[in-house]
Amino acid sequence: MKRILSLLCVATMLVTGISVNMAAYAMIPTIADAEITLDADSYTYTGSAIEPGVTVTLGSETLTKDTHYTVSYANNKNAGTAKVTVTGDGTLYTGSKDKEFKIKPVKLSGSAISYIVDKSATPGKAAQYTLDFNGTPLKEGTDYEATYSGYEKAGHKVGKAEYVGKGNFTGTKTFRFNVYPDTVTGIKTKKRTLTSLTLTWNSLKSEGVDGYRLYFCDENGKKTSYIKSTDTNSATIKGLKAGSYYYIKIRAFVNYGKGKDDYVFSDYSVKYKACTAVEKVAMKTVAKTKDKKKLSVKWGKVACTGYEIQYTADKKFKKGVKTVTVNSYKTTTKKIGIPSNNKVYYARVRAFRKYNNGKSVVRGAWSAKFSTSYGNLYAAYDAHYANNPPRTNNLKIACKAINGTIVAPGETFSFNKTVGRRTTAKGYKEAPIFANSTEVVPGVGGGVCQVASTMFNTALKANVKIVERHQHSQRVHYGTLGRDAAIYWGSEDFKWYNNTNYPIKIKMWCKDGRIHCEFYTSYDVKPKKVKLVVHQNGKNFKLERIVGGKVNYSCRSYY
Repeated sequence: MKRILSLLCVATMLVTGISVNMAAYAMIPTIADAEITLDADSYTYTGSAIEPGVTVTLGSETLTKDTHYTVSYANNKNAGTAKVTVTGDGTLYTGSKDKEFKIKPVKLSGSAISYIVDKSATPGKAAQYTLDFNGTPLKEGTDYEATYSGYEKAGHKVGKAEYVGKGNFTGTKTFRFNVYPDTVTGIKTKKRTLTSLTLTWNSLKSEGVDGYRLYFCDENGKKTSYIKSTDTNSATIKGLKAGSYYYIKIRAFVNYGKGKDDYVFSDYSVKYKACTAVEKVAMKTVAKTKDKKKLSVKWGKVACTGYEIQYTADKKFKKGVKTVTVNSYKTTTKKIGIPSNNKVYYARVRAFRKYNNGKSVVRGAWSAKFSTSYGNLYAAYDAHYANNPPRTNNLKIACKAINGTIVAPGETFSFNKTVGRRTTAKGYKEAPIFANSTEVVPGVGGGVCQVASTMFNTALKANVKIVERHQHSQRVHYGTLGRDAAIYWGSEDFKWYNNTNYPIKIKMWCKDGRIHCEFYTSYDVKPKKVKLVVHQNGKNFKLERIVGGKVNYSCRSYY
């Protein structure tokens, strides 16, 4: 009522022009007398200005914002004491009044703060976290101080990160973090064999590493498969294929418990490409072409990129050595131009495997040295034969068919295949043959079993593998019982397999009542010492071939 009367008085004086003094004007109410109430007296820092709602009452009347007064804020963003100032509109109300409120710092341990690991810890390098508040990263030194410890060596939860709030943030947040081993580096091939690879790499033991795991991967570094674990910085991988590529990754680990997952692993190493040793090439033949202008070299195929051929007229491979490269693993024959002369040539072959874009080469061992001349007597056997003209004729024809045959390593000699069917068209004559255990009858090609028996004994002494052998139905007169070999076209054959590393050239002939079989090789080698023993028990005979104290072949006969 007083405010209304004073307003009417002022209005009357203005209308009538009556002068007024300040004492009269002082009757206008002032905000300083008002009561100011805020929505809250305390807030938590948000990163933005905080403007609490204001209620102004004067006496029993609640004033209206922007009609009776205005509101302003100060220091209302950061943690601390903020201020609200209410100012009268100047007409209806005069004066102003302040009201304080608190802005509390945010607790680092609260849910409002998120922690993002930017970089995992490795020995000597602590984990790096980003502290985020409402989408805004906090700044170290402004919003918090950080200390790190325990990250000198790899381990499970051994590292400690402690963050202490500052400014608008308060409290402490502590993390325990894994310290991951460094990535394995320096992988090298220490040793390679045909079936294994031994790798080494830089040790991480000083970082507290317990061991390493090795994995195969594909050429893109994907699709890893576990190989093995080791507690040293070296490992041998076995069961591999000769002359083959392998892609390998390694990662270090710390084992902190007994569970299958109680490991802290490093990242995978970069993929490492390794190659097993290349097999030694098995030479087959070295010979001159008929015109003597080319050297024909043949060898066995192995897993590789290609082959190197060396040839020379020097047996010791010291003078005039020339090299030819074959860039395909499928090619196992090569004809090389040479001067047309009667010199004996020697050749050897080795395989090679290229990898790492041709920058690395693994070479196999040189093969045995083969020559164009089979001058080395490897094994021999001869026996007496009865001078029966038709039978002797048959022996000579069969020997001639065999003489000069070369059996390469890995090949099987077949008597029937080499000699062929014995017919009169080929010059064979009738001579005595065994019809059964009691009868002897004439037959075309009679007597050629002695050729097979002679070769059988040579093969025994050469220590080659006997594939097929048959006994006679009766006892023979030309050799040791139990050491004969019967042949019959279409049903009984004599076969042996060349399990040596050298081609064998067979020489057979009959002369002066003796039949000879000799095996020759192209280099100065000999078979292992062979002992032949025949055990007899009545009509039962058992032949044993003994090499190195062990029986490696036996057969039985009954007659």
